[in-house]
Amino acid sequence: TLYAHTLDWINKRPADQPWMLTVMTVSSHQPFLDPETLKPDIENAFRYADKQAAQFVQNLRNSGYFDDGMLLIVGDHRSMTPLTSAEEDKFGRAALSRVPMILMGYGSTGVHQGTFQQADLLPSFKHWLSDEYCYRGRMVSLFSPESRGDCALHIRGARPSLIDVNCPDGNGLVELNGDNTRFIENAGIPEDQAADVLRVIARERLAGEKRHQAHMRRLDDSK
Repeated sequence: TLYAHTLDWINKRPADQPWMLTVMTVSSHQPFLDPETLKPDIENAFRYADKQAAQFVQNLRNSGYFDDGMLLIVGDHRSMTPLTSAEEDKFGRAALSRVPMILMGYGSTGVHQGTFQQADLLPSFKHWLSDEYCYRGRMVSLFSPESRGDCALHIRGARPSLIDVNCPDGNGLVELNGDNTRFIENAGIPEDQAADVLRVIARERLAGEKRHQAHMRRLDDSK
């Protein structure tokens, strides 16, 4: 039903009117019910989600959507299950931060080997729409061949005071603690790069605090 409504909405858009739509699926979330039997079944819940997503992509392709449209499929987090030994052997600490992302309808296809993070998505779309982009900190554009991130930062959901840092040469763990924010683990990240990461985190925290204060002022003004 979700995808059917989405296709109907898309087909009713004026051809000369740009738009962006976000669709969030929940079939692959707890309590992991198989929508066809309404019984708990994790494997069939995921198979159903994959099947419906594949049909949605095919319907978009049949409608000609990809002639001038783009589809981004991305997960918001990895599977909420313990790391397997195979994941840990292949990706190390970075396995906790990795999510799938599929981009269709722009440029060539294939596996992209760059380092990107979800914070890169908005500046990437701005770049795609305007042929230019402005990013801060470590944000980069998915659509710029020369733009490659060096480290990806991931705040742990269960412990938001901890940030996983994944870089090409190593990984580490940062603990947020005001002026004493520091690496409590560092496996291979060069000293100058680690110092730069801490500066970026400090700058982003200050910028976030300013945005929060501005938001609260707007709420007060609207009362």
